[in-house]
Amino acid sequence: MTALVVTLDTTVDPAWMRTATDAEIFARTCCGYWARGVAHQSDLGWLVWESPDKCRSGEEPDREEALAAWQARTALPASWLRLDAAAALRAWVAGVRRWGEHWFQRADQERYDVVLQEALLGEVRYG
Repeated sequence: MTALVVTLDTTVDPAWMRTATDAEIFARTCCGYWARGVAHQSDLGWLVWESPDKCRSGEEPDREEALAAWQARTALPASWLRLDAAAALRAWVAGVRRWGEHWFQRADQERYDVVLQEALLGEVRYG
């Protein structure tokens, strides 16, 4: 049997784009227990350090290299992530795939966490 490919048109709620890239997303009740927002610029989104409990803020390994790569929009070192509009869109798709097109209307911080892990890490590793 051959695999079927399905394309789905969906409208991304602008409120999701604001929510996914707002500093509050890093609350411990959402993504903050596994992700630390290190730097933010409106055109670049967030530079994120995975596993914030492994070190204190400002002491993350490869921090300067990560900041330079983030600003240059090049590949980031290990454990560094980019939470920008593209990642927010990937998270939206993950939410639609898991819970349907209107997932955001019924979502809470736990669901935000799940879709952001899928978008940034490619899988749910935490929680």
